[in-house]
Amino acid sequence: MISRYLTHVDSYTICIAVIAAFSIYTSTAAMHDYADSNSCGMGEVPAGRAPLMDAFCSPELTPPSKLNHMRHCVCGPGYVRNAWGHCITMEQCAMCQALPNHDFHICESACPVTCGEPVPTTCTLHCGPKLLPETGLTRRERASLLRLWTGCVWTAARRYLKGRCTSPACSRCGNPETLEHLLCSCPGLAKERSTATTAYRRQGLPATTLEHLLFPTRPHLPALRSLADFLEETGIAAYH
Repeated sequence: MISRYLTHVDSYTICIAVIAAFSIYTSTAAMHDYADSNSCGMGEVPAGRAPLMDAFCSPELTPPSKLNHMRHCVCGPGYVRNAWGHCITMEQCAMCQALPNHDFHICESACPVTCGEPVPTTCTLHCGPKLLPETGLTRRERASLLRLWTGCVWTAARRYLKGRCTSPACSRCGNPETLEHLLCSCPGLAKERSTATTAYRRQGLPATTLEHLLFPTRPHLPALRSLADFLEETGIAAYH
């Protein structure tokens, strides 16, 4: 079941192991920066009259050719570069600081990944389509949904299997606390769940299974917001 979910979250990869990716991006990034010095990319601002070195999220993981590169476009306020040379927010940078040799990447590989696990080095597939709308969600909502989709929500059953708690039981009802239980059946969350599923159905989306809720067939903003609200109101967004 988990592998089914992971095939849908590949374009939301958060923490990617920085492994032998440097030679792929280094030369092309350098040429592109100078060739398009008058048009900056997403999260970038003009450096001014003279090129500048940029700030990086994980400088120890970044190849020197990128780290020391003089750029005509640098990351704007609240942004830093990741090891691949893309500007990311400070919040995105912080998501991966606890994982050794990992850096944040919005879209890396179509191979299955999960929270804290590196991308398989043998994968040759390309980045899949983004499922989250580019606009319309707050940073907090996006972060909650990304954590849910990348397996970063640690339920009691999962913590129990890893020896991190003494019982797999849900504190609200006593049944095993899995993600499916919380989102689909826990009686202690019936009111909050009803609000979320109603929002799905108003958009013509099914909302009876875990997959329906996690991966709606169409990414309608009201449905996604209702799921993010459910995670926030129930405290699931804070599960670690």
